[in-house]
Amino acid sequence: MSNNNHLPPQDTDLSLYKVPPNNLEAEEAVLSACIMSAESLLEAIEILKPDHFYRSANKYIFQAMVDLYKNGQPVDLVMLANELKQKKQLDTIGGATYLSKLVDEIPMAVNVPHYATIIREKAILRIAIQKCNTIATDCFNDSMSATNIIDNAQKEILSIEVENSDDNSYSSMAQIAEKGIDVLDERSKHPGTINGLPTGFKDIDNLTWGLQKSDLIIIAARPSMGKSALALNIARHIAIDKAEPVPVAIFSLEMSKEQLLFRLMSDMAKINSQQFRSGYFSPSDWSNMVSATDKITNAPIFIDDNGGLSIDKVQRRSRKMFKKHGLGLIIVDYLQLMEGNQTGSRDREVASITGGLKAIAKELNIPVVALSQLNRSLETRSNKRPQLSDLRECLATESTFLLTSSGVQSNMSSHMLTYGLNTKTGGIELAKSKNIPKKENKTIYVRLSSGRFIQCTKKHPILTDVGWTKAKDLTKDHAIACIHKIKEPKGTIKIPSARWLGWMLGNGSMLNYSSPTFICSDIAVANGFINETEKLFGLTPKIHKHWSKKVYQYDITAGHVRTSAGNPCKNWLRENDMWGKKAPQKEIPQWFLEQADNKSLSEIVGGLVDTDGSIPLFTKCRPAVKYSTTSLKMAHQYMWCLSRLGIFGRIDKGYFSDKATTNAYSVIISEGIEVEKFRKAVTLYGIKGKKLMSASLSKKGSNFGNRLGVWVGKELVRHAESKGFTPEKLGYRYQKKRISRNNLKFLLDKIDGYDNKKIAWLANDNIYWDRLKYIEDGGEVAVFDRSVPSFHNFAANGIIVHNSGSIENDADIVSFIYRDEVYNPEEDNPNRGTAEIIIAKHRNGPTDFVKLAFVKRYSSFYDIQDEDYYVP
Repeated sequence: MSNNNHLPPQDTDLSLYKVPPNNLEAEEAVLSACIMSAESLLEAIEILKPDHFYRSANKYIFQAMVDLYKNGQPVDLVMLANELKQKKQLDTIGGATYLSKLVDEIPMAVNVPHYATIIREKAILRIAIQKCNTIATDCFNDSMSATNIIDNAQKEILSIEVENSDDNSYSSMAQIAEKGIDVLDERSKHPGTINGLPTGFKDIDNLTWGLQKSDLIIIAARPSMGKSALALNIARHIAIDKAEPVPVAIFSLEMSKEQLLFRLMSDMAKINSQQFRSGYFSPSDWSNMVSATDKITNAPIFIDDNGGLSIDKVQRRSRKMFKKHGLGLIIVDYLQLMEGNQTGSRDREVASITGGLKAIAKELNIPVVALSQLNRSLETRSNKRPQLSDLRECLATESTFLLTSSGVQSNMSSHMLTYGLNTKTGGIELAKSKNIPKKENKTIYVRLSSGRFIQCTKKHPILTDVGWTKAKDLTKDHAIACIHKIKEPKGTIKIPSARWLGWMLGNGSMLNYSSPTFICSDIAVANGFINETEKLFGLTPKIHKHWSKKVYQYDITAGHVRTSAGNPCKNWLRENDMWGKKAPQKEIPQWFLEQADNKSLSEIVGGLVDTDGSIPLFTKCRPAVKYSTTSLKMAHQYMWCLSRLGIFGRIDKGYFSDKATTNAYSVIISEGIEVEKFRKAVTLYGIKGKKLMSASLSKKGSNFGNRLGVWVGKELVRHAESKGFTPEKLGYRYQKKRISRNNLKFLLDKIDGYDNKKIAWLANDNIYWDRLKYIEDGGEVAVFDRSVPSFHNFAANGIIVHNSGSIENDADIVSFIYRDEVYNPEEDNPNRGTAEIIIAKHRNGPTDFVKLAFVKRYSSFYDIQDEDYYVP
């Protein structure tokens, strides 16, 4: 007789017999990482859904994160708590205490995809248990045939894969083509028809094909050009004049709803706008106003003129109006009066606003028109027509090197991985960035004490100890953030040719002679070069007699190993684009910098100093490490290598001799702390190595470099006193002097003072705090900016600068209004009464400009052909 006591009763949930598969540690680790890093959140969203989390609290938190991300809002503790509070889930998850635990007690997951995959696999197992429960119940019920049960079981198991696959996240070409053909077929039935929302202006519609769904359209201009008037004209055409009116929402931060009403009535009733202030109306005016009011009353236009509107409120209210009224267009007047959800600088705040407006356009699948005020800089030009560069602050193209995944690069039109400061983790990390188109603009030249410089527009934000500061406002009281240390990326490798490569870039000749040559004055370097060349290429360099007995010169000839392919060493140099370059054109190959581990970087740095370096002694206890080159790019690549090794050097520009005509660039490591780092990381050959290692070394920091503003010491003492530390106990007395970064970090450790966010971030080891030397005019040059959606900053010439092209980057169309009569009001001005609408950026179409008539008395635009209204 069989014993069935081990079987559960009929209709029993099998999962009750054992805790379902889960990994709470992985769930908490992923949530912690997502709070700390936007990149981690993106990685998690690619793999996980909220339902994959086992603990309900974790599910609610992840759903809130996803919602914040979709709405273009930052995912931090404050925003997360607010989102959960609005959903009435904050208490359910354990309140703010649980959120704080995720950040303070849970270590951030290093490999988010790995942990996310674990969570997802556990979720799939739980689903499998549920499906198996259903199958077991069917078997116990004995109400279906075995064939049907098996068929249902197969469907249930297969559905697990469907429910948890990413198949619906992409479309096949067949699906895309089918939908595309349907769209084209519909358009072919009405060729030439505007397929977006028509603006009411024929020339604009012919250029843009109307306002397209999900597009963010920027209308920018200086005051008095008619931004609000043009937006209101478009709203009138769409919501009043159109045969089938489309609902429009207007968020007006500048004018009240009454003012907007009077603007509409003036336009529609053809009454001078000044009369609405004076109150003088004729009987015919009243008749026209009554007629216009009847039309306006029934128009689906909804106005929100509440002051202090934030991007969050605009998004929430837009969703509400869309659900209730079926909006077809949103107008925001204007950007600079809105509040963003990012702190730190106005640029970051504007970036959050434009990103949020673009997000709502995509979510509701309707166009959003945002008005923007231009700065005064264009009024200093002879040609005052606006251009794209007026929307942003920029860097000089020719003189700027970006710190990237492959060393230093000049700005390129393609996407790049650029280094910037992750303001959440404090690390110098890689982030995707893309170019914002180049234009010419006036610049200033900002030079720091370390020799680093930045050439940029006056208002370009630069990171200082008091936050983002406009370049023109920098003073010697500021501490300016430069890159000090870049963490070694994962996946780098040791490159055997690193030292040999450094030697050749230093003292190698790779011009169009028959063979590469090498020269040096140290026998240890000479012997090392011979050995490395034999290992790498199987060639023994031949001694070449030099006029100086103190110099060793070698020719790398193929000799007996020559084949039809030629000299293997010369071929290798050709393949790596090193052959045929004179000293000013030399550079470290990009592949090397992309792949090299820190050990390889220390080898190439050593090779460069072995050949083109020196060890000057300022005093017996102050040795320095100096590297000189005539290649500006090589100098910056060398400093990039030093950053990877956590070493900071200053750069000087000069000449090798009085008769020299080519610039020389010297990178000098002189602070005792930095020299000691060099001695530990880099081995030098021969005399230079012995000289560096035998010199006594002061480990004190510089009195000038890596020091913060005077205010930091004062704040430190105030903070220490709040924790019961007297100056004597602290070991630091405020004397109105600049405090070093290292000393600040030591004292914060001593008092456990990292909860003082105002100064704690300044102790970051990855930043070197430099000081302003001078600012001078930089002239009008070609400029650029880059969009960095994750960090909103990047490193240019080693200095941390803000990206400020968010308006231009987020917009699908950027248009400007220019009315010449504003600047030239003379009666005989041929452009009086006209306006240029300049389409300066069009993501999916051409750029050009069109002319409209502007009737000042009605504050309204009309097609230039519409002569009935063309009354200056």
